[in-house]
Amino acid sequence: MSVFRKLLSLCVAVLCVMSFTACSQSGSSPTDYGFSVQLPESVQENIRYDLSNREVGDETINTINVVYEGETGEANILTFEEMSSAMWEQMQLEGGPLPTELGASEDGRVVVMYPLQSNPYEAGTADADAVDQFVSESSIVTESFQFLQ
Repeated sequence: MSVFRKLLSLCVAVLCVMSFTACSQSGSSPTDYGFSVQLPESVQENIRYDLSNREVGDETINTINVVYEGETGEANILTFEEMSSAMWEQMQLEGGPLPTELGASEDGRVVVMYPLQSNPYEAGTADADAVDQFVSESSIVTESFQFLQ
């Protein structure tokens, strides 16, 4: 690994540690956990990211909820989790419904995505239309996913 990549990895790790000091943060983004994604334009102006983490055994799972702030209220429309590859392997062995794996980094971190199961807004409202549009264009999330270097 080049000196530049090591230094960059260290900087990302420091940023992650700084973001872990709070149990939950609002207004940040996936870049705080070392990756980026693009969201469909239909929701970009009305979203916020809520970051949190939880301990599972001796592992930390970082969670990013994408919250749509609509005219009639707010709703979580997408969730990302960032964890070690060992934790991801354990989740897969446990069975049950699994999220979509977006990618695994060279340093052993995995990001998964839990997509929206149903539209939380009343049909015919502007919020429901925006979320329906988001769902129809959601492939942009998986196509644009990348770890930051």
